[in-house]
Amino acid sequence: MQCEGLKGNGFSDFKLFGSDSLGDLNENNFSIIHAHQTSGLLFNNYLVDLHGVFTRQLKDALGKYSFVKRKAAEFLRLPEVRRMERRLLERAKAIICAGESIEAFARQKGTAFLIRNCVNVSLYKDCDWSSTRIAVCGPFLKIYQNRYQLEHIVRIAKAFPKLSFVLIGRIENEDLRTLRDLTNIQPMGYVNNFVETLRSCSVLFAPYPHFTSQGGAKTKLIEAAACGMCIVATPYAVCDFFAENSMIDEEDECLAKHLLYLTENEDNRKSVGQRMKKYVLANHDHLAETKKLIKVYEEFSD
Repeated sequence: MQCEGLKGNGFSDFKLFGSDSLGDLNENNFSIIHAHQTSGLLFNNYLVDLHGVFTRQLKDALGKYSFVKRKAAEFLRLPEVRRMERRLLERAKAIICAGESIEAFARQKGTAFLIRNCVNVSLYKDCDWSSTRIAVCGPFLKIYQNRYQLEHIVRIAKAFPKLSFVLIGRIENEDLRTLRDLTNIQPMGYVNNFVETLRSCSVLFAPYPHFTSQGGAKTKLIEAAACGMCIVATPYAVCDFFAENSMIDEEDECLAKHLLYLTENEDNRKSVGQRMKKYVLANHDHLAETKKLIKVYEEFSD
């Protein structure tokens, strides 16, 4: 979407490289490299684009969760991760930040610019506000921390059988067996038409736990809001997403009250959803955000 925004603003002097084509990249042929996350360490002349601050998330998680051995290993590597992050940020010409809290962190490390995650809102049709279905986005696999959303959903689905949930994303077989007896939870698995499946619901539920690393949660919130969906979430899902009409709580009972309020009345869903769409258009539009990005390129290009 960022690339579409660059082209839409008349900027086409760039080329994309991925993990399958990095071998073809000669950085001497470019005035600057726009590197996402730690890929900046591969280059000498780059802007680094931060979508999260790994060490801060690890620090916040300490003492809050009994991690499995794999997570304990991550903590043992924390000094190594900090050194990697320090090298990454010290060598970068500038730091592009996807959100306000990341910018606040990065400003202490070097020259920082706020350029938010963006979407072309015109490509997202309105959701079905007549639907009372609630979307929850995965994947819900053991290797992802957002798998723990299932614990919230199962508790709420059992306590409030009138609520109807649609799980979008891969689910472990053992979890599918757990969900088998809950008729108000529909596991969709992997879907090819994510946005169409998303907008068949009218509410996005994002009950991410406190130890989550977000797992792309903010992008899903932005896409849902672009469809005019209502959003009910825990604070940990709403990283740098400050829409006033998001319904944010930590406790299952409070989250359920928000969901019930929205599913009781179509007018409630439509009014909240329309305000969410307006917010994304004002704050996450691909043309507006990439105009700021072009200014950064112009400042640091040779």
